[in-house]
Amino acid sequence: MPVGFWSKKYSILLLLTLGLLTRFLFWNHPAETVFDEYGYLNDISAYYTGELIFDVHPPLAKLLWAGFGKLTGFESGISGTQIKYEDKGSSFPDKEFLSLRLLSMFLGALLPLMVFLMSQELGFSGRASLAAGILLTLDNGLITQSRFILAEPFLLFFGILCLYFYFRYKNGQGVANFILAGILGGFAFSVKWTGGSFIALIFLVEMILIWRDGESRKKRRVGQVFSVLVILPLIIYFLIFVIHFSFLTKNGPGNVFMSPGFNEKAVWHKFIETNMVMFTANQQDLTHPYSSKWYNWPFGLKPVYYWTKEGVNIYLMGNPAVWWPAAASMLVLIFYYGLREIIKNPSLSLLWGGFLLNFLPFTAIKRAMFLYHYFPALIFSILVLVYLLDKERKAGFTLFILILLAAVSFVYFAPVTYGLPR
Repeated sequence: MPVGFWSKKYSILLLLTLGLLTRFLFWNHPAETVFDEYGYLNDISAYYTGELIFDVHPPLAKLLWAGFGKLTGFESGISGTQIKYEDKGSSFPDKEFLSLRLLSMFLGALLPLMVFLMSQELGFSGRASLAAGILLTLDNGLITQSRFILAEPFLLFFGILCLYFYFRYKNGQGVANFILAGILGGFAFSVKWTGGSFIALIFLVEMILIWRDGESRKKRRVGQVFSVLVILPLIIYFLIFVIHFSFLTKNGPGNVFMSPGFNEKAVWHKFIETNMVMFTANQQDLTHPYSSKWYNWPFGLKPVYYWTKEGVNIYLMGNPAVWWPAAASMLVLIFYYGLREIIKNPSLSLLWGGFLLNFLPFTAIKRAMFLYHYFPALIFSILVLVYLLDKERKAGFTLFILILLAAVSFVYFAPVTYGLPR
């Protein structure tokens, strides 16, 4: 295969084109709320009405959607009172809410490109980096999740961008990249608490490096790392809640979860109480017919029903030609290479650590969980897959065959990805 095919500029152009096509295709279909969209839309519309809301997740994604709605005409559908998006499948006379999906789609389209750039900073070859990006582009699950008003596109975008800037910093591109990593990690944590795994990975790597460092620098380095990876993200997290509360000044449906007189308290007390209630709510042992256990996720064994109408369905499901080899690669990594060899290899140890940090914590969570909780771990498993294949003989041919199989599988499952009749 010609070397020019793997050149960086053509890879970027290819991934950007494929990402935009796969995410924006049929962008306004279905013209009805899908899965959890109705809940997010109620929360977003509250920023226009000022009515207090409560959600188990931090508010950054909803704030960004509300701001984007100002640019796309979503406010015209509010009519002075909060819209009640009661259930998935609901249809409305106005379709302004559909434009909010464009923001999710755009971030979803950029994700494979960001993974490609991150892989390059991590030391992957051009063909391995491109293969990782294409596999992510062709994954039906990531496509589905990024086509609707759901939080994962924000979580994954900020998290991967956080790692990208960190690796740039480690490659000698300046301390500003380290600070940007801390800021973006704070953004990921402010979308969902699980976004804290990206900062945790960097923090763990830095602590290991400090432990190996000379004694004279340890205190200063610990202070720097703690400031950028703990204090800075927490400040960002708090400031996002300050913005959140500045919009929600009226009594609303969220007051039933809070103590009396919640709206009249100092911002700090609102912040503490809200996060305590969020923590309690996240501990509830709730069930859902489409929830699944963590051990079902690597092979995508339980798809999630998102929408149906007249026999046409949308399911959240992974591309088997991507998920199955990626899951197998994690087993190959531990059984073939062994823990000692993984630790010796900086790239492998970081990818293995990233997978574990984004997978193992879910084994202890009791509340209902879904296939999309696996997405961060999936990205690390795909990176392990292409890394291992790139080290084998005839790696270019093997990666090409894998991409070809992923493309065929993507087309086969496209009807339930886009909600099209078979």
